[in-house]
Amino acid sequence: QPIEVLFPQIEVGDIKYMVLPVSDRTTRAGCKLPSNEIISWLVPGSGGGFLGFAGVDPNLGEREASELERDVRGLGLRGLRPSPSNTVSMLSAFSYATGCELTKYNLALEKWVAEFPKLTFILAHFGWPWVWEAVTLAMKYPNVRLDPSNIYTGTLDKRLKYLLTETVPCRVMEKLLAERMLFGSNHPAHGAGEDSQGCRGAPPDPEVRSVMLFENAAALLGISRCLHLNLLGRVAP
Repeated sequence: QPIEVLFPQIEVGDIKYMVLPVSDRTTRAGCKLPSNEIISWLVPGSGGGFLGFAGVDPNLGEREASELERDVRGLGLRGLRPSPSNTVSMLSAFSYATGCELTKYNLALEKWVAEFPKLTFILAHFGWPWVWEAVTLAMKYPNVRLDPSNIYTGTLDKRLKYLLTETVPCRVMEKLLAERMLFGSNHPAHGAGEDSQGCRGAPPDPEVRSVMLFENAAALLGISRCLHLNLLGRVAP
């Protein structure tokens, strides 16, 4: 899709910032969606509204991992998104990624979370369908964050209701996980603008929702707290 398809979503949702990660599918499909270089080109032209995450295919091994420092620091990208996330070779990628954010999740993640305490891990889709495993990691480790993007249960308000009333008790979220929540839209599977609107009346408590939509993302990405962050949009598979 051309980048222009995001503009109506940004207007509808009153979105100030969007994180644009790369999906590196080199060993699976021979392509990147898009490349790290394209994302780095888009970010400066957004006037500060786009934040880029580099993509990495861990199956490429040391050759790919050795390029991460260039992509994250040299291209001005703010994080790293490995895909697929279930390979031992991810360990070498992590060693290059300290100081940025990592977005992915699988059941074997704990050993890496513990080994790289200065690296922030963002567990996409709340770790669904392993929600409680993801919640446990977030409660146990301060470098773990959760985002409730598309878990295949309908609109955002229905997803949050499912997560916070049917799966994880709302009291657990509000008392133990409020500072570990980030918001994600999973565009284009779910439009960022529609999700922004749907979030208004959904659980959790309005104060916790504000922390989820602004405070946590601002702290993680180094965004000035004097700016109003209505929604952190994120693209994920």
